[in-house]
Amino acid sequence: MKKLKMKDIKMEYLKINKTKKIDINKEIINIAIQLEYFENAYLSPVVHKQIVNAIKTNFSTRLFSDSTLDIISSGETIDKLDKKFQEALLKIQVDFF
Repeated sequence: MKKLKMKDIKMEYLKINKTKKIDINKEIINIAIQLEYFENAYLSPVVHKQIVNAIKTNFSTRLFSDSTLDIISSGETIDKLDKKFQEALLKIQVDFF
């Protein structure tokens, strides 16, 4: 199965808009299936810095590294963060785990 790049997705979108006869739901599902998966995600520098300052320990910004997963899933860590960053961390957990 051929994997699509962002440029290919844009072209597919243009084709869909031009023809209007294509079943849009089926086309969206086909595009989603052909997307390349990502290998990693990273914490934003602001969120990472806030956590590092709160727990006084440096750790990787790579979201899927063991150390990061341990830290961001810890209730103790979440309790030490400002309300805004608690919500950001909980949103990350909901989105990825």
